[in-house]
Amino acid sequence: MKQFLRYLFFSFSFTIFAFAQDYRYNITPYIGYNFTDKEYWLGDSFAGGINFDTFLTNSVGIRTGYERVFSMQVKDDPRYSYHMDRFYLNLLVRNNTISNVVTPYVAFGGGYENGNGNIYLTPDKWFYNLTVGSSICINDRLSLSPELKMMGRKRSHNHVVDYLGTVGLTYKFGAPNIQVRERIVQQRVEVPVERIVKQRVEVPVMMCQIPKITKDYCDNSYYIQVASAPVCSSCPLGYKNRKFLHKIKSHGYDYSLFKTRIASGQYYTKVLIGPYRCKKTAYKHLCKIKKDLGCDAFVYRKKGHHTSAHKSYHKHHSTHSIPAGINPSWLK
Repeated sequence: MKQFLRYLFFSFSFTIFAFAQDYRYNITPYIGYNFTDKEYWLGDSFAGGINFDTFLTNSVGIRTGYERVFSMQVKDDPRYSYHMDRFYLNLLVRNNTISNVVTPYVAFGGGYENGNGNIYLTPDKWFYNLTVGSSICINDRLSLSPELKMMGRKRSHNHVVDYLGTVGLTYKFGAPNIQVRERIVQQRVEVPVERIVKQRVEVPVMMCQIPKITKDYCDNSYYIQVASAPVCSSCPLGYKNRKFLHKIKSHGYDYSLFKTRIASGQYYTKVLIGPYRCKKTAYKHLCKIKKDLGCDAFVYRKKGHHTSAHKSYHKHHSTHSIPAGINPSWLK
Protein backbone atom coordinates (compact mmCIF):
# COMPACT_ATOMS: atom_id res chain seq x y z
CA MET A 1 0.00 0.00 0.00
CA LYS A 2 2.82 2.37 0.85
CA GLN A 3 4.55 1.82 -2.50
CA PHE A 4 1.27 2.34 -4.33
CA LEU A 5 0.64 5.64 -2.56
CA ARG A 6 4.10 6.90 -3.43
CA TYR A 7 3.58 6.00 -7.06
CA LEU A 8 0.15 7.69 -7.05
CA PHE A 9 1.57 10.82 -5.39
CA PHE A 10 4.35 11.36 -7.93
CA SER A 11 2.10 10.50 -10.90
CA PHE A 12 -0.53 12.99 -9.84
CA SER A 13 2.08 15.70 -9.21
CA PHE A 14 3.50 15.26 -12.70
CA THR A 15 0.02 15.37 -14.29
CA ILE A 16 -0.97 18.57 -12.50
CA PHE A 17 2.35 20.16 -13.47
CA ALA A 18 1.86 19.27 -17.15
CA PHE A 19 -1.70 20.58 -17.50
CA ALA A 20 -1.58 23.69 -15.31
CA GLN A 21 -2.00 27.14 -16.83
CA ASP A 22 0.64 29.88 -16.96
CA TYR A 23 0.70 30.64 -13.23
CA ARG A 24 3.28 30.05 -10.53
CA TYR A 25 4.32 26.67 -9.22
CA ASN A 26 5.44 26.52 -5.58
CA ILE A 27 7.67 23.92 -3.98
CA THR A 28 8.07 24.13 -0.20
CA PRO A 29 10.34 21.97 1.99
CA TYR A 30 9.42 22.42 5.66
CA ILE A 31 10.14 21.27 9.20
CA GLY A 32 7.93 21.33 12.28
CA TYR A 33 6.67 19.63 15.41
CA ASN A 34 3.75 17.20 15.66
CA PHE A 35 1.53 17.38 18.76
CA THR A 36 -0.49 14.18 19.23
CA ASP A 37 -3.86 13.70 20.86
CA LYS A 38 -3.79 12.93 24.61
CA GLU A 39 -5.41 9.57 24.05
CA TYR A 40 -2.98 8.70 21.30
CA TRP A 41 -0.49 5.95 22.16
CA LEU A 42 2.37 7.76 20.44
CA GLY A 43 4.11 10.88 21.76
CA ASP A 44 4.95 14.24 20.24
CA SER A 45 7.79 14.36 17.73
CA PHE A 46 9.60 16.39 15.08
CA ALA A 47 8.34 16.25 11.48
CA GLY A 48 9.46 17.27 8.03
CA GLY A 49 8.07 17.17 4.53
CA ILE A 50 7.61 18.83 1.18
CA ASN A 51 4.64 20.50 -0.58
CA PHE A 52 4.16 20.98 -4.28
CA ASP A 53 1.52 23.60 -5.23
CA THR A 54 0.11 24.06 -8.72
CA PHE A 55 -2.16 27.09 -9.26
CA LEU A 56 -4.92 26.53 -11.82
CA THR A 57 -5.95 30.20 -11.48
CA ASN A 58 -4.24 33.09 -9.74
CA SER A 59 -6.05 32.26 -6.47
CA VAL A 60 -6.96 28.55 -6.57
CA GLY A 61 -4.52 25.66 -6.74
CA ILE A 62 -3.93 22.03 -5.86
CA ARG A 63 -1.43 20.87 -3.25
CA THR A 64 0.20 17.47 -3.14
CA GLY A 65 2.48 16.66 -0.23
CA TYR A 66 4.57 14.12 1.61
CA GLU A 67 5.36 14.27 5.32
CA ARG A 68 7.29 12.15 7.81
CA VAL A 69 6.99 12.28 11.61
CA PHE A 70 10.28 11.05 13.08
CA SER A 71 10.66 8.62 16.01
CA MET A 72 7.24 8.85 17.63
CA GLN A 73 7.78 7.15 21.00
CA VAL A 74 5.21 4.89 22.63
CA LYS A 75 3.94 6.75 25.68
CA ASP A 76 3.74 3.66 27.87
CA ASP A 77 7.15 2.36 26.83
CA PRO A 78 9.71 4.97 25.56
CA ARG A 79 12.03 2.19 24.38
CA TYR A 80 9.90 1.78 21.24
CA SER A 81 9.53 4.45 18.56
CA TYR A 82 8.05 4.52 15.06
CA HIS A 83 8.13 6.70 11.97
CA MET A 84 4.89 7.95 10.41
CA ASP A 85 4.62 8.59 6.64
CA ARG A 86 1.77 10.74 5.35
CA PHE A 87 0.62 11.44 1.79
CA TYR A 88 -2.07 14.06 1.20
CA LEU A 89 -3.97 15.94 -1.51
CA ASN A 90 -5.49 19.37 -0.77
CA LEU A 91 -7.38 22.18 -2.43
CA LEU A 92 -5.49 25.45 -1.91
CA VAL A 93 -7.08 28.91 -1.86
CA ARG A 94 -5.06 32.11 -1.38
CA ASN A 95 -5.85 35.84 -1.21
CA ASN A 96 -3.48 38.04 -3.28
CA THR A 97 -5.28 41.35 -2.68
CA ILE A 98 -4.54 42.02 0.99
CA SER A 99 -0.84 42.88 0.78
CA ASN A 100 2.15 42.67 -1.54
CA VAL A 101 4.22 41.17 1.29
CA VAL A 102 1.90 38.74 3.12
CA THR A 103 -0.44 36.32 1.29
CA PRO A 104 -2.75 34.27 3.57
CA TYR A 105 -4.12 30.93 2.39
CA VAL A 106 -6.05 27.87 3.50
CA ALA A 107 -5.77 24.26 2.30
CA PHE A 108 -8.11 21.37 3.03
CA GLY A 109 -8.39 17.81 1.86
CA GLY A 110 -7.36 14.34 2.93
CA GLY A 111 -4.62 11.74 2.87
CA TYR A 112 -3.28 8.42 4.05
CA GLU A 113 -0.75 7.67 6.81
CA ASN A 114 1.46 4.62 7.27
CA GLY A 115 2.92 3.79 10.69
CA ASN A 116 5.88 1.62 9.68
CA GLY A 117 5.53 -0.37 12.90
CA ASN A 118 3.18 -2.31 15.11
CA ILE A 119 -0.24 -2.45 13.41
CA TYR A 120 -1.96 -2.10 16.80
CA LEU A 121 0.02 0.97 17.85
CA THR A 122 0.34 2.64 14.45
CA PRO A 123 -2.28 1.21 12.08
CA ASP A 124 -2.57 2.63 8.56
CA LYS A 125 -5.39 5.19 8.43
CA TRP A 126 -7.13 7.63 6.13
CA PHE A 127 -7.26 11.14 7.57
CA TYR A 128 -8.65 14.57 6.76
CA ASN A 129 -6.65 17.74 7.23
CA LEU A 130 -7.04 21.51 7.39
CA THR A 131 -4.14 23.94 6.96
CA VAL A 132 -3.99 27.68 7.68
CA GLY A 133 -0.87 29.54 6.63
CA SER A 134 0.63 32.63 5.05
CA SER A 135 3.37 33.37 2.56
CA ILE A 136 5.77 36.15 3.62
CA CYS A 137 7.63 37.51 0.59
CA ILE A 138 11.43 37.62 0.72
CA ASN A 139 12.04 38.39 -2.95
CA ASP A 140 10.45 37.61 -6.31
CA ARG A 141 11.25 33.90 -6.02
CA LEU A 142 11.47 33.07 -2.29
CA SER A 143 9.04 33.40 0.57
CA LEU A 144 8.74 32.17 4.15
CA SER A 145 5.67 29.98 4.81
CA PRO A 146 4.57 29.31 8.43
CA GLU A 147 1.59 26.93 8.74
CA LEU A 148 -0.65 25.33 11.34
CA LYS A 149 -2.18 21.96 10.40
CA MET A 150 -4.91 19.85 11.94
CA MET A 151 -5.27 16.14 11.07
CA GLY A 152 -8.10 13.95 12.27
CA ARG A 153 -9.01 10.27 11.95
CA LYS A 154 -11.03 7.54 13.66
CA ARG A 155 -8.99 5.18 15.83
CA SER A 156 -10.49 2.54 18.13
CA HIS A 157 -13.90 4.18 18.07
CA ASN A 158 -12.33 7.47 19.13
CA HIS A 159 -11.75 10.63 17.15
CA VAL A 160 -7.99 11.33 17.26
CA VAL A 161 -6.60 14.73 16.21
CA ASP A 162 -2.97 15.76 15.65
CA TYR A 163 -1.75 19.34 15.43
CA LEU A 164 1.35 20.23 13.49
CA GLY A 165 3.16 23.56 13.43
CA THR A 166 5.64 24.02 10.56
CA VAL A 167 7.75 26.63 8.84
CA GLY A 168 8.97 26.24 5.26
CA LEU A 169 10.88 28.04 2.53
CA THR A 170 8.85 28.37 -0.67
CA TYR A 171 10.46 28.61 -4.08
CA LYS A 172 8.26 30.02 -6.88
CA PHE A 173 8.83 29.15 -10.51
CA GLY A 174 6.96 29.10 -13.81
CA ALA A 175 5.98 32.80 -13.60
CA PRO A 176 6.17 35.18 -16.61
CA ASN A 177 9.29 37.30 -16.77
CA ILE A 178 8.82 40.82 -15.34
CA GLN A 179 10.50 42.47 -18.33
CA VAL A 180 8.01 40.81 -20.66
CA ARG A 181 5.13 42.25 -18.63
CA GLU A 182 6.60 45.76 -18.87
CA ARG A 183 6.99 45.43 -22.62
CA ILE A 184 3.34 44.38 -22.98
CA VAL A 185 2.19 47.40 -20.96
CA GLN A 186 4.27 49.70 -23.14
CA GLN A 187 2.63 48.34 -26.29
CA ARG A 188 -0.88 48.66 -24.88
CA VAL A 189 -0.51 52.17 -23.44
CA GLU A 190 2.01 54.18 -25.40
CA VAL A 191 1.33 53.04 -28.96
CA PRO A 192 -2.41 53.92 -28.94
CA VAL A 193 -1.58 57.41 -27.57
CA GLU A 194 0.74 58.08 -30.50
CA ARG A 195 -1.88 56.83 -32.94
CA ILE A 196 -4.57 59.10 -31.44
CA VAL A 197 -2.29 62.14 -31.71
CA LYS A 198 -1.67 61.43 -35.38
CA GLN A 199 -5.36 61.06 -36.12
CA ARG A 200 -6.46 64.20 -34.31
CA VAL A 201 -3.62 66.61 -35.07
CA GLU A 202 -1.28 65.53 -37.81
CA VAL A 203 -3.66 63.94 -40.32
CA PRO A 204 -5.85 67.06 -40.89
CA VAL A 205 -2.72 69.13 -41.48
CA MET A 206 -1.31 66.64 -43.98
CA MET A 207 -4.67 66.54 -45.80
CA CYS A 208 -4.84 70.32 -46.05
CA GLN A 209 -4.35 71.07 -49.74
CA ILE A 210 -4.60 74.60 -51.13
CA PRO A 211 -5.98 74.67 -54.68
CA LYS A 212 -4.24 76.67 -57.34
CA ILE A 213 -6.05 79.99 -57.71
CA THR A 214 -5.65 81.48 -61.18
CA LYS A 215 -7.90 84.49 -60.60
CA ASP A 216 -8.24 86.22 -57.26
CA TYR A 217 -11.31 88.10 -56.03
CA CYS A 218 -11.13 90.83 -53.40
CA ASP A 219 -14.60 91.89 -52.20
CA ASN A 220 -14.56 91.13 -48.43
CA SER A 221 -16.97 88.21 -48.89
CA TYR A 222 -14.65 85.28 -48.06
CA TYR A 223 -14.80 83.40 -44.74
CA ILE A 224 -13.47 80.12 -43.37
CA GLN A 225 -16.29 77.90 -42.19
CA VAL A 226 -15.22 75.79 -39.18
CA ALA A 227 -18.56 74.34 -38.05
CA SER A 228 -22.21 74.03 -38.96
CA ALA A 229 -25.21 72.74 -36.99
CA PRO A 230 -29.02 72.97 -37.02
CA VAL A 231 -30.31 76.15 -35.42
CA CYS A 232 -30.77 75.76 -31.66
CA SER A 233 -33.87 77.83 -30.87
CA SER A 234 -33.32 77.57 -27.09
CA CYS A 235 -29.69 78.73 -27.24
CA PRO A 236 -28.89 82.45 -26.80
CA LEU A 237 -26.67 82.45 -29.88
CA GLY A 238 -28.56 79.87 -31.90
CA TYR A 239 -25.53 77.56 -31.63
CA LYS A 240 -25.20 75.21 -28.65
CA ASN A 241 -21.49 74.32 -28.68
CA ARG A 242 -20.20 77.19 -26.54
CA LYS A 243 -17.03 75.28 -25.73
CA PHE A 244 -16.00 75.31 -29.38
CA LEU A 245 -16.76 79.04 -29.66
CA HIS A 246 -14.57 79.67 -26.61
CA LYS A 247 -11.79 77.63 -28.23
CA ILE A 248 -11.94 79.85 -31.33
CA LYS A 249 -11.63 82.96 -29.16
CA SER A 250 -8.74 81.45 -27.15
CA HIS A 251 -6.71 81.10 -30.38
CA GLY A 252 -7.26 84.77 -31.21
CA TYR A 253 -9.81 84.37 -34.01
CA ASP A 254 -12.96 86.42 -34.48
CA TYR A 255 -16.03 84.43 -35.46
CA SER A 256 -19.49 85.24 -36.66
CA LEU A 257 -22.65 83.14 -36.71
CA PHE A 258 -24.56 83.01 -39.96
CA LYS A 259 -28.05 81.56 -40.32
CA THR A 260 -28.82 79.93 -43.66
CA ARG A 261 -31.51 77.71 -45.11
CA ILE A 262 -30.60 74.51 -46.94
CA ALA A 263 -32.46 72.83 -49.78
CA SER A 264 -34.59 70.69 -47.42
CA GLY A 265 -35.93 73.83 -45.78
CA GLN A 266 -34.12 73.37 -42.48
CA TYR A 267 -32.20 76.28 -40.97
CA TYR A 268 -28.52 75.84 -40.07
CA THR A 269 -26.07 77.98 -38.14
CA LYS A 270 -22.65 78.37 -39.74
CA VAL A 271 -19.62 79.34 -37.63
CA LEU A 272 -17.43 81.56 -39.81
CA ILE A 273 -14.00 83.10 -39.24
CA GLY A 274 -13.29 86.27 -41.16
CA PRO A 275 -14.03 88.04 -43.35
CA TYR A 276 -10.98 88.02 -45.58
CA ARG A 277 -10.63 90.66 -48.27
CA CYS A 278 -9.35 88.28 -50.96
CA LYS A 279 -9.86 84.64 -51.84
CA LYS A 280 -6.12 83.86 -51.77
CA THR A 281 -5.82 85.38 -48.31
CA ALA A 282 -8.56 83.09 -46.99
CA TYR A 283 -6.85 79.99 -48.39
CA LYS A 284 -3.55 81.20 -46.96
CA HIS A 285 -5.03 81.01 -43.41
CA LEU A 286 -7.02 77.80 -43.95
CA CYS A 287 -4.34 75.26 -42.98
CA LYS A 288 -3.35 77.09 -39.78
CA ILE A 289 -6.97 77.33 -38.61
CA LYS A 290 -7.53 73.62 -39.25
CA LYS A 291 -4.45 72.81 -37.19
CA ASP A 292 -5.28 75.17 -34.31
CA LEU A 293 -8.92 74.10 -33.96
CA GLY A 294 -8.47 70.43 -34.91
CA CYS A 295 -11.50 70.44 -37.17
CA ASP A 296 -12.37 70.22 -40.83
CA ALA A 297 -12.73 73.63 -42.44
CA PHE A 298 -13.12 75.17 -45.87
CA VAL A 299 -13.37 78.57 -47.57
CA TYR A 300 -16.93 79.89 -47.75
CA ARG A 301 -18.18 82.92 -49.69
CA LYS A 302 -21.18 84.94 -48.60
CA LYS A 303 -22.97 85.82 -51.74
CA GLY A 304 -24.71 89.17 -51.71
CA HIS A 305 -23.15 90.28 -48.39
CA HIS A 306 -20.17 92.42 -49.26
CA THR A 307 -19.03 94.40 -46.29
CA SER A 308 -15.72 95.41 -44.80
CA ALA A 309 -16.75 95.78 -41.16
CA HIS A 310 -17.93 92.35 -39.98
CA LYS A 311 -17.28 91.73 -36.29
CA SER A 312 -17.70 88.64 -34.16
CA TYR A 313 -20.68 88.28 -31.87
CA HIS A 314 -20.13 86.85 -28.40
CA LYS A 315 -22.42 86.81 -25.40
CA HIS A 316 -19.76 88.38 -23.14
CA HIS A 317 -19.36 91.38 -25.52
CA SER A 318 -22.74 93.03 -25.76
CA THR A 319 -21.24 95.99 -27.63
CA HIS A 320 -20.31 93.81 -30.63
CA SER A 321 -22.59 94.13 -33.61
CA ILE A 322 -24.53 91.10 -34.80
CA PRO A 323 -22.98 89.81 -38.04
CA ALA A 324 -24.78 90.32 -41.28
CA GLY A 325 -27.12 87.51 -42.22
CA ILE A 326 -28.28 86.77 -38.63
CA ASN A 327 -31.88 87.48 -37.71
CA PRO A 328 -31.91 88.93 -34.16
CA SER A 329 -35.29 87.32 -33.46
CA TRP A 330 -33.85 83.76 -33.21
CA LEU A 331 -31.02 84.88 -30.93
CA LYS A 332 -33.38 85.79 -28.09
